[in-house]
Amino acid sequence: MDDLVVVLHRYKKNKDKLRRNITQMTDEQKMAYHAPLQKLKSKVNDDLQQVANTMILSPFRILDADAGSNAERQFVEEAVRIINENAKFIRDAIYEHADTNDIFELYEDLLPIRTLVNRKAYIPYFMSRTKVTDDPDFPVYSEILDMWWWDEAEEWTCTKIENGKRVVDYHGGITLFPDISEVMRNAGKV
Repeated sequence: MDDLVVVLHRYKKNKDKLRRNITQMTDEQKMAYHAPLQKLKSKVNDDLQQVANTMILSPFRILDADAGSNAERQFVEEAVRIINENAKFIRDAIYEHADTNDIFELYEDLLPIRTLVNRKAYIPYFMSRTKVTDDPDFPVYSEILDMWWWDEAEEWTCTKIENGKRVVDYHGGITLFPDISEVMRNAGKV
C-alpha cells in the first residue's frame, strides 16, 4: 500500500484531470475516449476509497475469531451505510486536504464520520465481546482490547495476577472505546 500522502496527492491530481477532461471534452471526444476516462475515474475512486478506509475505519478492530461472522457482517454493512450516506462530506474533506501533508487535520475533519461509525456500527460489536466480572476493582473485561476496566482510574488497563490478585500492569491512552457505564447498564449492574 502506498503512503497516505502519496495517495492523497495522486487522488487530487487525477480528480482534477478527470474534472478538466469532462468539462473541456465534446460529447464525441468523451465517446472516443470512454475507456481511458473510465480507467481514470476508477483510479480516482480507488484512491478515494483507500484514503477513506484508512482515515475512518482503521481504529476499529474485529477479532480474528469473528472474521466472516454475522457480527463482522453487521459492522461492515452499517459502516458502509454510514460512509455512503456521508460520501459527499468525505469526498469534500479528502479533496480539501489532498494538497497538504497534514494528515492529522484530515483525520480531525473526518472525526464526525468516525464517531458515527463507532456509535452505530462498532459499539454493538464491541459490547458483544465485553464481559462483566465479579472483580470489584476490574469489573469488565474486553476481548477486543484484551484489557480490563479499572474502576479506580476509570479507564481500560492491562492487568496481571500477582499473589492471586489481579493488579494493574499498564494503562492509558484508550479513548475510542465506550465508557464502562454503558457496559454496566447493559449488564444490569447500574
